[in-house]
Amino acid sequence: MNLAEQLENLESGFWTGTRQYYEEHLATESIAAYPEPAGVMSRARILQSIQGNARWTHVDLEDFAMRELAPGVALVTYRAVAVRNDREPPYRALVGSLYLRQDSAWKLAFNQQTPLPDEK
Repeated sequence: MNLAEQLENLESGFWTGTRQYYEEHLATESIAAYPEPAGVMSRARILQSIQGNARWTHVDLEDFAMRELAPGVALVTYRAVAVRNDREPPYRALVGSLYLRQDSAWKLAFNQQTPLPDEK
C-alpha cells in the first residue's frame, strides 16, 4: 500500500471511527477547525466530541490528493460526501488534513472542513 492509499484509509476512519480510533491516530498536539458551533478544537475537545460512537455511517472521499511536503509531513485534500442514518441530505465539505509521522506511524495533526451547499 502506498502512502496516499494509507492516508486515505486513515482519513476514512476519522469519519466512521470510534473514540478509540481517534485516540490511536490523532497526533499528540492535534487541532481541528470545523464549522460552528464546533469551531477550533484541541485534541482533548476532539476526543470529547466523539463520545464512543461513529458519527457517520458512510463517507466518499472524492478527488483525493496527497502531497508529501517534507519527510514525515503529508497534506491530503478531498471533497467529502458523508451519510448519517438520521440525516438527509448528505453532509458535503472540502477537507484538508495534515499528517505527521510520530512514533513510526502517521498521525493526524490538523483537519479543516469547509461545508458545501446541499445538491439540489
